[in-house]
This record gives sequence, structure tokens and C-alpha cells, in this order.
Amino acid sequence: MKKRGSAVCTCGCLFATLLFLGLAIAISVLIEVGFFKKTLDDYVRKEATLEPGHEIYEQWINPTVPMYKDFYIFNLTNPNEFARGAKPSFKELGPYRYREFRRRKILSAGNGTIKYVMNRTFHFESFTDNYSENNMITTINFAYVAAIYYANTSQLQRDLQLLIDTYVRPIPQLVVHTTVYELLWEYTDPLVNELYKRKLLSSPYINLQLNNSYADRVFPSIIHSGTENSLKTAQFIQYAGMKELPFWKNEANFINSSTEGLLYHPLIHKSEKLQVFISDSNRTFHVHYQEEVSVRGIDAYRFRLVESDFRPDPNYLTGNNTPIGLIYLGILQNPQVPVYGSKPHFLDCDKSLLEAVDGISPPDRSKHDIVGDIEPITGCALNAHLQLQLLINVSQTSRYFEPFNRITPVYFPIFYVDEHATMDEELKSTLTKLVIIPLTAVNSAIWVALGLCCFMSLLTGLCTIRWCIKLYQFRDRTGERIHLLLQKTES
Repeated sequence: MKKRGSAVCTCGCLFATLLFLGLAIAISVLIEVGFFKKTLDDYVRKEATLEPGHEIYEQWINPTVPMYKDFYIFNLTNPNEFARGAKPSFKELGPYRYREFRRRKILSAGNGTIKYVMNRTFHFESFTDNYSENNMITTINFAYVAAIYYANTSQLQRDLQLLIDTYVRPIPQLVVHTTVYELLWEYTDPLVNELYKRKLLSSPYINLQLNNSYADRVFPSIIHSGTENSLKTAQFIQYAGMKELPFWKNEANFINSSTEGLLYHPLIHKSEKLQVFISDSNRTFHVHYQEEVSVRGIDAYRFRLVESDFRPDPNYLTGNNTPIGLIYLGILQNPQVPVYGSKPHFLDCDKSLLEAVDGISPPDRSKHDIVGDIEPITGCALNAHLQLQLLINVSQTSRYFEPFNRITPVYFPIFYVDEHATMDEELKSTLTKLVIIPLTAVNSAIWVALGLCCFMSLLTGLCTIRWCIKLYQFRDRTGERIHLLLQKTES
């Protein structure tokens, strides 16, 4: 009976050893061939799409993450000296912070696309007691500059000067004093009003920024939801009624494959070059991987703007002679004006642009670059800074506009804007619940199962050896007893 019991235990342990060893090998093979990774990736692709009922969809419809638009305004401190030909000198004021609210109204959805219009509004939030929308700012008379530019390009210098001398009171000056609110959202003056009366302008106001843009509210945008192809999640098919922008002469016109910068497709790779559409410039830009970062304890990939995107375009009129680091934005205006965009503080610009002004500190890439920190599994931007500096080309003109004949030509900075959003606790909780906990749990379960199978295989293997030794010892003792019994029988 003992021999039989030992044999049964030995066989049982051997079977268990082989079973657990086989399971460990099977799990290892599945890990090696990527079975579990593909299963997890399929889960992520399904959950990280813009589909009703998904957390990311609800965040996209009505974002809870605080979004802000910070304005840093360059206040001219030496207007009299500047008028006599000196470099303009500035003091940077700000940030003047506006909370940005977005709400999308879905018009239709299906076949992997979503059609919507968006209500986007800005509300001033006092950043410090020193900054108010009523703060007075001294800056270039950009309406006057724009009118002169239009007159020069249309050979209407004499007509404009006659109009000013006869009808505009007070006569426009080289610089203006206005409030922050008027500068950003609703600038007007006697010259602007006179041009509007004569239907040379479509509005009695010049809006350097738009609040609750008509185009956003009325003309629909269409994006890919990602349900049919996750690699296209949140990418534009149409923006504000346009499938292709009419402004540029290069790929900046193409909105396909670009997003608004807050959501990309799931499972981002470091080797990718992503596209972002920046509405302040009506233009598509490219960003590429820079480094790994952590945002509130969640790992992310930092992507930053490709420097070549801020290179001169062979773009109509003044665009041909644009210095390195500037993009010509006059094409966005009707009529065109000599307005340009750059990175803040002339980052990555021709050094002559910064040397032509005083009071602006050298650029700091950590503060002034266009970056996005993207959680690579879901494609959600945990932190994004879309920045643009606005300048106007102020140059000497003909004899008709005497105040401008004494100045030194300069690309005059007016302000720069930093549109940014950083993950809050609610989004962190959503990502943790949606991705981090499930993926961590599944990955942990896989490795625990592999470790357990290896451990049990080792344990049962040792038991098999132990029972084999016992069985061998039992056989030896049985042989000795038989030998002794035969000796007694013979005697």
C-alpha cells in the first residue's frame, strides 16, 4: 500500500509540474507574440474614441478641464523717442487671463464622423489686483498703419491723406492710448469709424481677438470619431465649413490629419509627427516628440512645434520678404494688413528682430515654445500651450504720411497669447479609472499568473523529486527484506 501511495503521489506531482510548466510557457509565448498587448490595445482603441457613453466623449462635448487664454501685452514706454526714430522700448504687462469655455452642439454623428458647431466664450479672470481690463496701454496705432498699408498697395495714398485731413477728427497719431479690453476685443477710433461709414471696413471695430466667434457658432466642423479608424480620432475633416483653408500656398492649408491640440488618437508613438490646428493663425502646424515628462503623476510624451513651420511662406505681397521666424498673417484679413505671427519673445526668429527693440527679455524655450504633453495610451493632452505673438510691420511711407517718415522701420510687437490647459483632478480620475487601473490590473494579473505558474511548477517539481526519492528508498528497503527472507528460508 505504501508503494502504491508513493507512486500515486509521484505521478500526481509530475502531472501538476508539467501542467504549471506548460501554463507558464503558454503565458510566456502569448506575451512574446503580443497577444495580451494586442488585446489591451484593442480595449484602449475601443474606449478612447469619441463615442456616446465614453468618458472621453463627454469631456470633449463639455470640457471640465480649465482652459485659459493669457495675454501678455507690450506697453510702449518711449512714444516720443520712438516717434523721432529711436528703438521702441517696452514693458511687458500681464498675464491678463481669460477663462475659456467650450460647448459643442452635435448636429449629426455616424459612419465614424461627428458634425458639430461650437460655442466658445472668454470671461476675464483677475490674475492679480494689478491687472484689469481697464488698464491703459500705449501701443502703435495699428488701424492707422493698416490703412496706410492698404493705401500704399492700392496707390491711394493721396486719397487717404485727403480723407484724414478733411473728415477725421482728431487726426490720427503714431501711437494710441487705449484700454486692455479695447485693444484685444473691440478697438475703434475716428479713422476706423470713417472708413466704416464709407464701407471700406465691414465693422466699426477692429477685433484682434474674437469672443464667441460667428464662424464657430454657425459654420459646422466635422471630425473623425475614431470608431472606424482609431488612428484618425479627433482629426478634422472640415473646420468651420472649410475642408481646406484658402489662405496658404503650402501644406499649412490642409486640415486633414490635424486636431485642435487637446485630443489625438490613442496609442501615440514617439516617432510620430503630429499635426495641430491653431485657430488664432488659421493654420496647421506640426509637432514632434521631445522628451518624457510627468503631469500630476501621470507619464506623458512632450511634443513641441517643428521649427521649420515658422519659416517664411512665399505668400502674396509682403510674405516673400518675411524674416526667419515670422509667418505672414495679413492674408487672413480683408483688406490685407501687414500683420505677422511669431513665437513669444521672438523665439527661433532672426536675431535682428529682438535687437530692433528694447525692454523685451531674450526668449526662454521652457516658457515660450508651443508644446503639448500627451498621455500616450489615450492620446489626451494633459498639458498644452499654444502660443502666438502678434506683430505689425511699421515702416516709413510716402510723403503723404509725415509721422511715419521719421521712425525706424520695425516689426512692432503688440502682445502674445498663451492658450493653455492643464489636467485637473477630474480628468486625472477619469484617465485613472478608464486606462491606468484596468491596464495596470491586467498587466499585473498576467505577470502574477506567470510568476505563480513558475512557482507552482518549481514547487510541484520539488515534490515530484521528493516522492521519487521516497519511492526509490521504498524499493531498496523492499529488496533488502526479500533478500533477508530468502536467507532465512535457505537456512
